[in-house]
Amino acid sequence: MLSAVELAAIDHMLQACVADFNTMQRQELSKRELAPYIDKKQFFIDLPRYKRQYVAVLNSRGEKEVWVNCFCSDETNWRTQIVDVDDGGNCFFNVTINLSKGIWHDMAANGTA
Repeated sequence: MLSAVELAAIDHMLQACVADFNTMQRQELSKRELAPYIDKKQFFIDLPRYKRQYVAVLNSRGEKEVWVNCFCSDETNWRTQIVDVDDGGNCFFNVTINLSKGIWHDMAANGTA
Protein backbone atom coordinates (compact mmCIF):
# COMPACT_ATOMS: atom_id res chain seq x y z
CA MET A 1 0.00 0.00 0.00
CA LEU A 2 1.07 3.56 -0.67
CA SER A 3 0.23 6.35 1.73
CA ALA A 4 -0.89 9.85 0.73
CA VAL A 5 2.57 11.13 1.67
CA GLU A 6 4.23 8.50 -0.54
CA LEU A 7 1.90 9.28 -3.44
CA ALA A 8 2.81 12.98 -3.12
CA ALA A 9 6.52 12.06 -3.12
CA ILE A 10 6.00 9.90 -6.22
CA ASP A 11 4.23 12.76 -7.97
CA HIS A 12 7.02 15.19 -7.08
CA MET A 13 9.76 12.86 -8.35
CA LEU A 14 7.76 11.99 -11.46
CA GLN A 15 7.47 15.68 -12.30
CA ALA A 16 11.25 16.06 -11.90
CA CYS A 17 11.86 13.02 -14.08
CA VAL A 18 9.59 14.35 -16.84
CA ALA A 19 11.21 17.80 -16.65
CA ASP A 20 14.64 16.18 -17.15
CA PHE A 21 13.29 14.08 -20.04
CA ASN A 22 11.74 17.13 -21.73
CA THR A 23 14.98 19.11 -21.33
CA MET A 24 16.96 16.31 -22.98
CA GLN A 25 14.38 16.12 -25.77
CA ARG A 26 14.67 19.88 -26.39
CA GLN A 27 18.45 19.59 -26.58
CA GLU A 28 18.21 16.67 -29.01
CA LEU A 29 15.64 18.41 -31.19
CA SER A 30 17.78 21.55 -31.40
CA LYS A 31 20.41 19.40 -33.17
CA ARG A 32 17.95 18.12 -35.79
CA GLU A 33 16.27 19.54 -38.83
CA LEU A 34 12.70 18.21 -38.71
CA ALA A 35 10.26 18.17 -41.58
CA PRO A 36 7.79 21.07 -41.19
CA TYR A 37 4.79 18.73 -40.95
CA ILE A 38 6.17 16.96 -37.84
CA ASP A 39 4.55 18.21 -34.65
CA LYS A 40 7.36 18.81 -32.16
CA LYS A 41 4.90 18.38 -29.27
CA GLN A 42 4.98 14.63 -29.87
CA PHE A 43 8.53 14.57 -28.52
CA PHE A 44 7.58 15.92 -25.09
CA ILE A 45 5.65 14.52 -22.15
CA ASP A 46 2.72 16.57 -20.85
CA LEU A 47 2.23 14.72 -17.57
CA PRO A 48 -1.37 15.80 -16.78
CA ARG A 49 -2.55 13.89 -19.89
CA TYR A 50 -1.25 10.55 -18.57
CA LYS A 51 -2.91 7.80 -16.59
CA ARG A 52 -0.64 5.96 -14.15
CA GLN A 53 -0.18 2.50 -12.77
CA TYR A 54 1.89 1.89 -9.62
CA VAL A 55 3.63 -1.33 -8.60
CA ALA A 56 5.25 -1.03 -5.16
CA VAL A 57 7.88 -3.51 -3.93
CA LEU A 58 10.64 -3.82 -1.39
CA ASN A 59 13.94 -4.30 -3.19
CA SER A 60 16.73 -6.62 -2.03
CA ARG A 61 18.02 -3.89 0.34
CA GLY A 62 14.59 -3.47 1.96
CA GLU A 63 13.97 -0.11 0.24
CA LYS A 64 10.50 0.72 -1.03
CA GLU A 65 10.50 1.19 -4.79
CA VAL A 66 7.58 1.97 -7.06
CA TRP A 67 7.48 1.18 -10.75
CA VAL A 68 5.31 3.86 -12.35
CA ASN A 69 3.79 3.01 -15.72
CA CYS A 70 2.35 6.00 -17.60
CA PHE A 71 0.29 6.15 -20.78
CA CYS A 72 -1.81 8.76 -22.55
CA SER A 73 -4.12 6.53 -24.55
CA ASP A 74 -7.38 4.92 -23.51
CA GLU A 75 -6.45 1.37 -22.64
CA THR A 76 -9.11 -1.16 -21.76
CA ASN A 77 -8.73 -2.92 -18.43
CA TRP A 78 -5.92 -0.57 -17.37
CA ARG A 79 -7.21 -0.57 -13.80
CA THR A 80 -6.76 -4.34 -13.49
CA GLN A 81 -3.98 -5.21 -15.97
CA ILE A 82 -0.54 -3.76 -16.63
CA VAL A 83 -0.45 -1.78 -19.86
CA ASP A 84 2.37 -3.09 -22.05
CA VAL A 85 2.69 -2.01 -25.67
CA ASP A 86 5.33 -1.93 -28.36
CA ASP A 87 6.12 1.42 -29.94
CA GLY A 88 3.63 4.20 -29.27
CA GLY A 89 6.27 6.86 -28.70
CA ASN A 90 6.38 8.79 -25.48
CA CYS A 91 2.65 8.22 -25.03
CA PHE A 92 3.97 5.25 -23.04
CA PHE A 93 6.78 5.57 -20.50
CA ASN A 94 7.77 4.14 -17.16
CA VAL A 95 10.20 4.88 -14.38
CA THR A 96 11.26 3.34 -11.08
CA ILE A 97 11.10 5.60 -8.03
CA ASN A 98 13.00 4.67 -4.88
CA LEU A 99 10.96 6.20 -2.07
CA SER A 100 13.53 5.25 0.58
CA LYS A 101 16.31 7.20 -1.17
CA GLY A 102 14.12 9.86 -2.79
CA ILE A 103 15.49 9.18 -6.29
CA TRP A 104 14.21 7.93 -9.63
CA HIS A 105 15.98 5.73 -12.17
CA ASP A 106 15.47 3.63 -15.29
CA MET A 107 13.13 6.06 -17.03
CA ALA A 108 12.20 4.68 -20.45
CA ALA A 109 9.88 6.11 -23.09
CA ASN A 110 8.68 3.89 -25.90
CA GLY A 111 10.00 4.40 -29.39
CA THR A 112 8.04 4.83 -32.58
CA ALA A 113 7.96 2.43 -35.49
